[in-house]
Amino acid sequence: MTVLHSKPSAPSEPRRAFKLAGVLLLVALVGVLAWRLAHLPSDQPHAERNPGFLVDVNQADADTLQLLPGLGPSIAANVVQYRETVGPFETTDQLEEVKMIGPVLRARIEPWVTLGQHDEADWPTTQPR
Repeated sequence: MTVLHSKPSAPSEPRRAFKLAGVLLLVALVGVLAWRLAHLPSDQPHAERNPGFLVDVNQADADTLQLLPGLGPSIAANVVQYRETVGPFETTDQLEEVKMIGPVLRARIEPWVTLGQHDEADWPTTQPR
């Protein structure tokens, strides 16, 4: 008696393409997850532009203020203008009164900000309009 064995049939092309798409999707999801985990917020302050020293916002010029993370020329100029108009900063919370500085940016720069010592006689006594 002769036994005929049939060849195992190869998976069809659509089925193979479907499996390949599934594997590629899985690889992409793992890559996105790995990237996201690497970019989670940390407990450390933002360090992409750490000046390496404290910046006295009551004395610093606009160029020095730009060393703080998130402060560009416009915001630095706003800090100087506020300081010249209102007077020295008494608290870091007062930075939020400067145009374009909100709670998030204030919290971001706070680790590198100092209010220093100031002589109140050197500052204007009038409030901004």
